[in-house]
Amino acid sequence: MFRVSTVRWRRAVARGAFAALLALTAAETHAQDVSIAEIKRKAMAGEPDNGFCAVVPWAMTNDAGEHRFLENAVVGSAEAARFAGGACSYTYVTETYPGANGKCLRYTWWACAPGKTCASGETVFCKNANGGFTRQ
Repeated sequence: MFRVSTVRWRRAVARGAFAALLALTAAETHAQDVSIAEIKRKAMAGEPDNGFCAVVPWAMTNDAGEHRFLENAVVGSAEAARFAGGACSYTYVTETYPGANGKCLRYTWWACAPGKTCASGETVFCKNANGGFTRQ
């Protein structure tokens, strides 16, 4: 009897922990979605950053992280990121195609930076002969 109760108790604890994890993940996802909508709105309106990038719940990235994103991106891939200089951006891949040295990709971006007006645009990067990516 005690053994069955212990098993049930452990299962209940595990279910509770899993539910808490799902709730936390849902809250983080909601915060990301709200921040993505806000950077798009600010960029389209041409508003200043006004501290926006300092508080977004996005991971910091660097050159290696950006290279990884470009290398693995397919149509529909997206990245929300903060940068060491204080800027932040959201990018959405709209096209990939073969280039002279491998993969090229086109993406739409929305970005803000401290002391600057938020903006949006479209950029193409292609793999170069050294294995990196060059803006076209």
